[in-house]
Amino acid sequence: MAKLARGRDPLGGLVLACLLLIISGFPNFPDHFELKSCGKIPGFPTDLCFLPPANGKDRFIVTQKDGFVFLVEDCVVKATPFLDLRDRVNDHHDRGLSACAVHPDWNSNRFVFFLYTYENNIDDREGPKTAQVTRFKTDARGTQALKNSLTVILGSVTGSGCANIPITRDVMCTESFTHANGGLTWDPEKHLLVTIGDGGGNGADNLAIRAQQIDSLNGKLLRVDINGRGVQGNPFMRQGVAATANRAKVWGLGCRNPWRVVYDDVLKVPLVAEVGWSTWEEMNPVRAGFNMGWPCWEARTRNGGFSNFPECQAFNAGNGPGTRFDPVVFWNHAEGAAASALLRISSANSNWPAADQDWIYYTDYVFGWMRRARLNQNLQLIDVQKFAKDLGGPVSMKASPSKEIYYIS
Repeated sequence: MAKLARGRDPLGGLVLACLLLIISGFPNFPDHFELKSCGKIPGFPTDLCFLPPANGKDRFIVTQKDGFVFLVEDCVVKATPFLDLRDRVNDHHDRGLSACAVHPDWNSNRFVFFLYTYENNIDDREGPKTAQVTRFKTDARGTQALKNSLTVILGSVTGSGCANIPITRDVMCTESFTHANGGLTWDPEKHLLVTIGDGGGNGADNLAIRAQQIDSLNGKLLRVDINGRGVQGNPFMRQGVAATANRAKVWGLGCRNPWRVVYDDVLKVPLVAEVGWSTWEEMNPVRAGFNMGWPCWEARTRNGGFSNFPECQAFNAGNGPGTRFDPVVFWNHAEGAAASALLRISSANSNWPAADQDWIYYTDYVFGWMRRARLNQNLQLIDVQKFAKDLGGPVSMKASPSKEIYYIS
C-alpha cells in the first residue's frame, strides 16, 4: 500500500496517488506525476470507498469480486475483514460484488451499501440469478460492518432469473453471466445512484430490450433514497406514481452494461462508463430522463438485430421513453474494449496541478489506458487527450478526503 507523495511538477503542488491492486505491468503516467503503489489484496478487486479519516490518515474499504471486503488504513490492509458476503454473492464470470458506497453522513448513521449478484442456489452457480443492493451499519469506529444489520433496499425479489417474475416487481434480473451489476455513488442531495446492466446475453435477445422498459430496473441508472424508494426530481415519478414503483426510481435508461457511475460536480450530472457490444465503448453524462438508446443503438450506430422489437421501433421513431441522448465520448474496439473507471478531477477533490484539473478522466479495462475529456455545460465535447497507459485493468478510481486520487486495477 502507498500514499500520496509530492511530485516533480514544475508548477508545484501535490500530484497523483494511486492504489494499485493486482498490477499487470508498470503504469505509465506523465513525467510530472509520482506514482506510488498501495499494495495488493489476494483476490480480484472491484471498487474502493472512503470512510472518514482515522488519526488524520486516509482509510477505505476495498470490495473483492467474490464478496470479501477489506479495510485499509494508511495503506495497511487490516487482518480482520470489514465484511464477508461470500455466502450471499454469486461471482460466476462477470458477476459478483461490484460496488460499494459509504453514506455522506456516515459519522451520524454509520451506513455502508453494496451491490452484488445474489446467490440463491450454490449448486447452480452458472444458472440465472438476480442482484441486490444492501445496506449495513458499521461499528462505531468503522472497523467492521455488522452483518446482522443487513437490509435489502433494491432487489428484494430473488430467484433463478426472472422468467416467472413480472418486471414491475422489485427485481434486478441477471439471466446471463454478464451485463450484471454496475456502480454506486451519491448525488449532492445524498441520494444513491445505482447502475444496473440489462442482464441479457451477447446476442439480440428479448432480455436486452428491458433497457427500454421504464418499469424494469434493468439497463438503468437509478436514483433512490437509503430505503430504495424513488425520490422527487426523478423524471418518471409523476403524480399517481408511488415511490416504490420501479419507474419512480429511474433517472436514465437505455444502458447495456453501465459499469461505473460518478457524480460530476462541475457539469452537475452523473457520469456513466458504459461497456459496449460489438463495436463501441461510451462515457455518458446523464441528465434526468436521458435515454442512451441501447439496445436499439450502440453509441451512434443503429443495431439492426433489434430493429423489429416494438420498443426499438418506437425509439427510432422518436417515441421512446425519456429524451434521446447520442453519446459524445465514445471509442471503437480497435482502441479499447471495456469502459471502466472514471472520475471528474477538479480543485474540489484533488490537489493536482491546475493544468490537470477540470477534466473527466476515464479508462479502458482491456487496453489499460486512461484518457481525459472536457465537455461544456451543453454536454458538447471540447477536447480529448491521451493521459496514461499500461494501467493493468483499471476498475475504479476515487478521490480521498485528503484530495489524493486512488485507483485499483
